[in-house]
Amino acid sequence: LFYSIIIAGILLIQCDPNSPINSSKVDSRLKIDNDIKKGDSLFNKGLIKESLVIYQNAVKEAKNVNYTKAVSIGYLAIGNYYYQLSNPTIGSKYLYLSEQYAKGNPDILMRINIIKGFILFFAKSYDESEKKFKTVIELSKQSKDKNEAIKFKDRSYINIGNIYMNQEKYDSALEYYHKGYRSPDIANRIGSSINIAEIFLLNNKIDSANIYLNFAQNNIHNIQEKLLFKHVNNGLNGVKGFYLIKIGEYNKAIELLKKNNENSTTYNNSDELLGMAYAQIGNTDSSTHYFMKNFNSKFNHKRADINAHKATSIINNDEKLDLHKKQKKQEKTYFVYIGLSILLILALLFMLYYRHKMTKQRTQFLEFEKENLKMEKELSDLKQKHIQKQALATSIQL
Repeated sequence: LFYSIIIAGILLIQCDPNSPINSSKVDSRLKIDNDIKKGDSLFNKGLIKESLVIYQNAVKEAKNVNYTKAVSIGYLAIGNYYYQLSNPTIGSKYLYLSEQYAKGNPDILMRINIIKGFILFFAKSYDESEKKFKTVIELSKQSKDKNEAIKFKDRSYINIGNIYMNQEKYDSALEYYHKGYRSPDIANRIGSSINIAEIFLLNNKIDSANIYLNFAQNNIHNIQEKLLFKHVNNGLNGVKGFYLIKIGEYNKAIELLKKNNENSTTYNNSDELLGMAYAQIGNTDSSTHYFMKNFNSKFNHKRADINAHKATSIINNDEKLDLHKKQKKQEKTYFVYIGLSILLILALLFMLYYRHKMTKQRTQFLEFEKENLKMEKELSDLKQKHIQKQALATSIQL
């Protein structure tokens, strides 16, 4: 009874949100959530390195209080950090850790799979990349946060469009870009419009391209996240430079593209576009310089490609390991079920045997009772006859 009272008291404390123990745990979780939000804010402002320390500390604190959701989100943020710094190999390892702590949370798994999709895309594993983006679309149907679900679903459409764009399947690419263009998320609409414009330029549909470029230019200021704005703006300037080359405004194209060497399109980086522009105005030296620069840049990117392939290998191996673990778990569960089934059958057989035995004993007992009653009746009859004989003998003597 004493121990029951103690246990009941502990359970009451655990169930009471105002208890000192739970209050401390809630405060710790709120602090961790706020730290992760602070890291996200720094990351979105482009202060990527500053965000890493915050994410690492948040993961450490979350582990101390067994806050698995925050551990998963923290590892995801660290994985994204390394991906953004062009180190997808380390990034993939943290994505794997994040997935282990996610416990099937669709909101976290959406983010994990979209980054995996990017890594596979840059490794030119297009089929596997498309599978990841389609996984995000399916997970978005399970998400409780509808705004985030729509954003990630539409972003996945755009990325599938990029896959088809890189394979020069322009009709399929346009189909997915148009899905992204209908998104309520302004960043997705702008990203889609830039890509649609590029396809039109590749097909010499200049006026159609200009319509989508104007939409992107007029709305890009609505993107609040600094890092996202930077990426989208670089893409916009790259396609604008391509557009200026297409309409013969070569000097304007050169002026725009030289402002930032990160300006690029899905097809061409700024050096390649500058090489095109200088070639058109007859400046052979500058054209050769930028084309050679572009060649050297692509050669140096082979190392990045190797890293991307390593990361792809890690993703595939981790998923095979997970599949192996699931199969082992299923096998274990299967054997447990078999064992329980055997025990259940044995228990039923024992119950049937016991019931049969008890029925047999009861039948024997009833037969014994019947024989006993019969014997008692016979004795009673004999006794009665004896009394009658004595009565008869007495009457004769009289």
